[in-house]
Amino acid sequence: MIPNLKHRELESKGVTASGSFGISLKDSAHIMTILRDTLYSDKVMAILREYSSNAWDAHRSVGKHDVPIKVVMPTRMDPTLTIQDFGPGLSPEDVFQVYTQYGASTKRDSDDAVGMLGIGSKSGFAYSDSFTIISCHGGKRRTYVAVLDESESGVINLLHEEDCGGATGVSIQIAIRPNDLWEFTNKARELYKHFDPHPDINIDLPPPPATYNVMGHGALYETEDPGWLARMGCVAYEVDLDQLKSQSKKDSIGEYAHRLSGCLNFNIGELAINASREGLKYTDATKKALITKVEMLVDEFIRHTIDTLDKGEFRPWDKRIRSQILTRLGLPIPKPLQNIVKTSASIKNPPKTFSVWRNKHAAHDIAITDRTRILLQNERKQLAGYGLTAFDHLVRPYPGQPWAAVLVELDKLVKDLDIEGVPIMELSAITWNPALLKRQGKQFNEKHHYKTFTLIQEKGFYHPYSRAWGISTRKPEPEDVFVILESFKVPGYDFYYEYKQDKQLFELFGKTMPAVYGYKSTEKKPLDAKNIPGTEYKEWREKAIADLLTPEVAELMELKAWSDLFRDHYYWKPNRRAAIQDLITRLGKNHPLCILFRKYSVAAIKFQKIQKKTKMYEAYDLLSRRLAKDNSPTLEYEGSAGEERDKIFEKYPLLNDRIYDLWGSKEQDWTNYVKALDFYYANQKEDTK
Repeated sequence: MIPNLKHRELESKGVTASGSFGISLKDSAHIMTILRDTLYSDKVMAILREYSSNAWDAHRSVGKHDVPIKVVMPTRMDPTLTIQDFGPGLSPEDVFQVYTQYGASTKRDSDDAVGMLGIGSKSGFAYSDSFTIISCHGGKRRTYVAVLDESESGVINLLHEEDCGGATGVSIQIAIRPNDLWEFTNKARELYKHFDPHPDINIDLPPPPATYNVMGHGALYETEDPGWLARMGCVAYEVDLDQLKSQSKKDSIGEYAHRLSGCLNFNIGELAINASREGLKYTDATKKALITKVEMLVDEFIRHTIDTLDKGEFRPWDKRIRSQILTRLGLPIPKPLQNIVKTSASIKNPPKTFSVWRNKHAAHDIAITDRTRILLQNERKQLAGYGLTAFDHLVRPYPGQPWAAVLVELDKLVKDLDIEGVPIMELSAITWNPALLKRQGKQFNEKHHYKTFTLIQEKGFYHPYSRAWGISTRKPEPEDVFVILESFKVPGYDFYYEYKQDKQLFELFGKTMPAVYGYKSTEKKPLDAKNIPGTEYKEWREKAIADLLTPEVAELMELKAWSDLFRDHYYWKPNRRAAIQDLITRLGKNHPLCILFRKYSVAAIKFQKIQKKTKMYEAYDLLSRRLAKDNSPTLEYEGSAGEERDKIFEKYPLLNDRIYDLWGSKEQDWTNYVKALDFYYANQKEDTK
């Protein structure tokens, strides 16, 4: 992004001495600490936004506008965040001379990229003391590790280099603390829903907000909560409407904008952002751009609505319904639409063959809404049994008037009111339910009158939860799986979340979920699961998940647990047999550390081969989470692998965070640390004897 810099000319007179402001080299570590540690108020979002934006920029730099970046969100089994692009990659010169320098950027001469501050590539240090950069460039894949050293400035080291053929791109890997897994997932969903295209990612992204129309300048959302977003490139920023208020009507945003919600599209560089890129910087130019864009979007929407109505082959009723959107949004109504946006059509000349009734009263107009119906009252039953709404209009023939005459006059009335196309149907086509007679005068909801339901929605569950259940007349059977419902919620746990996770798990294992029935329990008539034939869902799922853990699956999960044992330690790779041999030379073949790493390395190599054949990694990962005692996503199945590792860390506590230092420049110091503790434990045993 091209920065918006002010150009100044200074003319001074009578100056006897002067000095220039700059950055103290001896205090550069202090400045860098400020930039990485205090600049971001939301460090989790900063990491996701900065590295994902860099990846997005990389794709645009080589014309891959439609190719998604790849994001692997961390899990307990693999607590590593990976953000990968397939752009040009970084040369060693780029890494050592630009990537490492605060303020250095190659993106300030173009508005094709959202970056330009020269700070985001270091944002990993805002969360962690180290992170990994893997770059494919010029036929070589180079692995670098950035680490905060004693000087607090940070260093970056080239660890490995190998051929990568024609592949290009950059991959950033950061170890994530287990307690932060859910925060990363939630922030990722918030960020990536605005990416175009959406990244190739291992979590579900929320559906886009319901929109009235997506247009060139943005979109208006179907929501009662006002609020705006400004999307520039791949990042969406919240707009503070209070910042756009002005005494001048010419420069202030229309009041209707404070009642709307939408997203504004901007070209990169049109808006100013603050140093952390967490929000907009409300300069005069940015305010003007936001005000102008809102006005342009609203104008575009109004013109689009008019053009759609003019060009489309819509009946008068459809035109009225479609044009009313402008009224609901509080937008200024253009003159061509002012005659058809009225919310009702007045019946000026009363019909001679029939009367119109609404809400038990004679009606003198027809309400114009998308729920309006004209019902021909061709049968005489208590109206409450039909569950009619306030928008249903009853046509009652006068005594002695045949239906043929009624229909002719009704057709003429519809044409005179310019509402051709309004739904007209016979009352007998609506199911009459005698149970509704007890709820006369109250809002109708058919499901309130039933006690047995079938779960029908499986892809996602959204409020109200009653939408997830269909009415059922089935009598409970011993083989049924059921839940007890209280206001369509299952007391004691989040059934809808559990069901969605279980369904995903069972599909991965090729299993089919059973039909689930819901039985309503009320305060007056409470239900006890013990008295209902069948198996309660919570009990069924515990047994069903346990059945998945066959000896073969348990063996593979144990193998996986071993292979994932040190995934959060960057310096260790499962194929480094020479490193294990080196450790054996220093500590001995039967040392607990050597035994642990041999098991880990062998398991990792085996599981990699198995994974390529079975492609069941995701299934085992999800199963391990479902086996956690309290079903918390932060707990995982580690089996004996985790137990043996924890014993090592308990015996050598400093290795918990620095086990990779057993190799490298500090290997002798850490070897001495291990031997010193071994000597201490051995003498302790002697003293005990």
